[in-house]
Amino acid sequence: MLARTARHLSAGTRRRGSAPGEPASRRLALAIGLIVALIVLSASIAAPAHAITVDGLIVDTGNHRVIEVTAEGAIVWQYGTTGVAGAGADQLSSPAGAQRLANGDTLIVDTGNHRVIAVRTSDYDPLKPGNGFTSGSIVWQYGTTGVPDTLVLPSCAQRLGNGDTLIVDGGQQRVIEVTAGGAVAWQYGTTAQPGTDEGFLNTPTTAQRLSNGHTVIADTGNQRVIEVGKIDIAATVDTVLWQYGTTAEPGTDTDHLTLPMSAQRLGNGDTVIADTGNQRVIEVNLSKVTVWSYGTPGIAGSGPGQLAGPRNALRLGNGDTLIADSGSQRVIEILSPGWIPWQYGVTNVAGTALGCLDDPHGATLVDAQPPAVQWVVPLDGAYVRTPLTPLTLKAEASDNSGVGVGMVEFYDNAVFLGYDKTAPFELGWTGVPPQPAIANGSHYLEVVAYDEAGNTSVAAATVHVDRVKPRLSAPYSLSGRRYTSVTLRFTVKDAWSPTARITFKVRRSNGAVAQSTSLGKRATGSLQSVKVKLTAPRGTYRYYLYAKDLAGNTQYRVASNQITVR
Repeated sequence: MLARTARHLSAGTRRRGSAPGEPASRRLALAIGLIVALIVLSASIAAPAHAITVDGLIVDTGNHRVIEVTAEGAIVWQYGTTGVAGAGADQLSSPAGAQRLANGDTLIVDTGNHRVIAVRTSDYDPLKPGNGFTSGSIVWQYGTTGVPDTLVLPSCAQRLGNGDTLIVDGGQQRVIEVTAGGAVAWQYGTTAQPGTDEGFLNTPTTAQRLSNGHTVIADTGNQRVIEVGKIDIAATVDTVLWQYGTTAEPGTDTDHLTLPMSAQRLGNGDTVIADTGNQRVIEVNLSKVTVWSYGTPGIAGSGPGQLAGPRNALRLGNGDTLIADSGSQRVIEILSPGWIPWQYGVTNVAGTALGCLDDPHGATLVDAQPPAVQWVVPLDGAYVRTPLTPLTLKAEASDNSGVGVGMVEFYDNAVFLGYDKTAPFELGWTGVPPQPAIANGSHYLEVVAYDEAGNTSVAAATVHVDRVKPRLSAPYSLSGRRYTSVTLRFTVKDAWSPTARITFKVRRSNGAVAQSTSLGKRATGSLQSVKVKLTAPRGTYRYYLYAKDLAGNTQYRVASNQITVR
């Protein structure tokens, strides 16, 4: 097993190290990473389809640093002097969170220094004093360094799409959103007052801003995870809209948690929770049913199916779960059945040695670029008859990581339909439960693609469902000379299609067709007048009108009247 691991890691290190233009410091770090990975025997013994393939950021709290490690286990970036708590250049004090930003900077929650900072990642150079970092490497900061006033022991930060930063100010019992200029734009929780009532928190640990503007909070001291937001557009204050965990009641039963320290809302509405005090990570749906779990409730350990004080859990785009298993001194990737395809840190060994961690509080992947996604079927503006005519939703998605997209989810008018984890990404749109019924009319379909790091992209298409047959009427008889044109008047009614394709046929008494003429697309809902050239032989017949709307529905009943060709 060790020899196989060495061959796998050696090949991977040579491949990455030979990239054109790659800095020498990174090549050196990758080579050292081979040694590290051999020390951490389980670090990369994994199937390529599931093991992490991009770099990861690990918050090594006890070692007062944030490190970026490759899939092979090499440290290629670091901020914070290993094992040294401080507030100077390249120093942190018990950091609790980190996020690589879209512009390349790194956002760090420097808990012991009572601040959140963004550092210029590109300043890193391990061949220079202080790893190349200076006081000028901090490009943004909120909180007074070393002074518990503006912030007190912050534990989480998320840079939002509008440029603001969501911060969990745990020591002051609140979650705040601050602008780039440092103004508080939003707050939930009563400053410095813990409590269980509406508008109060008790030692919150993490927060996640959702796309709908709501915020999911791990309200650790109150033994719960809550979603807060405005109940409707007229509301002026945020209230608790959803909760898992019975307030102030620790436990392992349904709807009970013990010291939950992280919560992540997924696209399908489920929530992944690090139930730290219960030594487990669980996934619960909006109905509070546990749909997945890892860890033995109430039993701390590092054996199969065990965790020890998990501080953070992150569901990846490939469906695996990245867990900061703090008490076991490791960060692990869990495959859904419970297999560990990737690990960093030597199990149960805390320290500063190569490959070791000390009380890791968080981990995420380094990939700020979202995947690309587009609709294949149906296209925007399409008319369909589903479910009368079966329709399979199809999307194309790709990602810069080289391993593709981990999952694609499908939505109808913001209601989750289902997902697919393998290309080609497809889902039958049937209207059969648990999917909602498919009503006639316009549907706003969305496809959401997730890459391995959890970045998302959305493609939308407006689709018109029409299962109603058009209705024709031909109230007027026709008469005219052969090879001349007559005016045909008719109406076609269709509640959902604005046009329908009309065909004009002249039939003999025995049903044989004497003339067939396409009239093209005609508007529905109003009387139509169309010039038709008569080509049938002289005689008396009946003419018939046929219709097919944009969705492919044919007429409810054929319209007919008399026609005389002279």
